[in-house]
Amino acid sequence: MPPDKPHEWTIDGIDKGQLTTPAMSPTNTDLSEAIVSWFPEYQANLIRGEFGRHHHRAVRMARSAYPRRYWKMVAEHAARFVEGAVLLVPFDPIGRNLSERHYSHAADPAHPSIEWLEGRPSGGGASYVGTVDGLDVYASQLPAERSWLFSRTTLRSVAFARLQSGNFVDVVFEEGEDPQKSRLRVRFRQSTAWNDVPVIEIVLRDRMRRKVPQATAAP
Repeated sequence: MPPDKPHEWTIDGIDKGQLTTPAMSPTNTDLSEAIVSWFPEYQANLIRGEFGRHHHRAVRMARSAYPRRYWKMVAEHAARFVEGAVLLVPFDPIGRNLSERHYSHAADPAHPSIEWLEGRPSGGGASYVGTVDGLDVYASQLPAERSWLFSRTTLRSVAFARLQSGNFVDVVFEEGEDPQKSRLRVRFRQSTAWNDVPVIEIVLRDRMRRKVPQATAAP
């Protein structure tokens, strides 16, 4: 069920003159286009935060096993997801390594072959970096030693509920003492439903006996 307390997203530094028709203040940024871009990013970040709190099963391996044994392990676990899997990796080093290999076209038996497929979405803090042996790989702000492998069907649905006003979204303009430093406040109710499927967290460790703390959501 959607949460009782609405989510709230704000934009500060709004010039009141940008919201009048015609505009009373010059601007270098199209405010409407900025909101259309930033608001979905915020919604996606909420979903990523909940995903980070989803139950994870850790699989640990030595950092020195990357890349050869790392990709072998990924392939073995990915094959167990009947509906297909997705791999989320840190921007550095794995995401960077994949991007460099895609553009260099250099052969390296330690790394798998990578291809770039059209129509793969990006956004919400995750960027498509390529497809490895049929597995779509995305890079995000994960800790350098962690990767998440999960089913394509992990997220079942995203739902929205009406606010007390009866609207799905309320937008409130709050004028500042300086009208050029005002605020837009956006409220909405959003919830997610998840399928009960495992999320494999691959942890690369310098020393196998060192205890690794529990995973937390990426910022």
